Amino acid sequence: MSKFNLKLIISILYVFVLVLFTNRLDHGYFSKILYDSEQKYLAQYNLNELYRNFSLKKRSLDSSRTSSSTYTNGEIEKLLLNIEAIKLSHLASREINEIRGHYNTLSKLEASALRNDEILLNKSELKTLLDQILVKIEGLVETVYDESTSLVPSSHYSGAGKLLLNVELVFVLILGSIIQLIIIWKPNEE
Repeated sequence: MSKFNLKLIISILYVFVLVLFTNRLDHGYFSKILYDSEQKYLAQYNLNELYRNFSLKKRSLDSSRTSSSTYTNGEIEKLLLNIEAIKLSHLASREINEIRGHYNTLSKLEASALRNDEILLNKSELKTLLDQILVKIEGLVETVYDESTSLVPSSHYSGAGKLLLNVELVFVLILGSIIQLIIIWKPNEE
């Protein structure tokens, strides 16, 4: 095998490695976008379930069924923990903390009403608190939805991410071209 054929094979292998490297760069970027969108979907699902459970709690308050209210407390606690475990924006995290605070107040009121049989006295206060929680959840759902729709344009590259990826690709192509020239270049022999 001639020296030129060996250089040609090395060149082709090097181009293959460059293509593989640039694909890995793209893969890392798109993996992050995919992870973020999955987290937003999970948050939306849990928020919808949370809204449904608080609505059930409000209906059970109207019908004076405490057994279903106790059942939804466990579900609500689980959903709140699931939502808190998801990486959300600062604004969304603050809103979920407010919902958590309202829920803790609601739980204390329910417990005192059950102990002292004061359900009729606290019913309007409980309804008001439930309405506040439902409004907060609606606002949080809208916030998470807005954040998830902002991911769609960024999936086609965005701002600094696009610039950084372009700089990396140009650097890899220039470096690849220089190395290709070094491999194939045949100095004049005198």
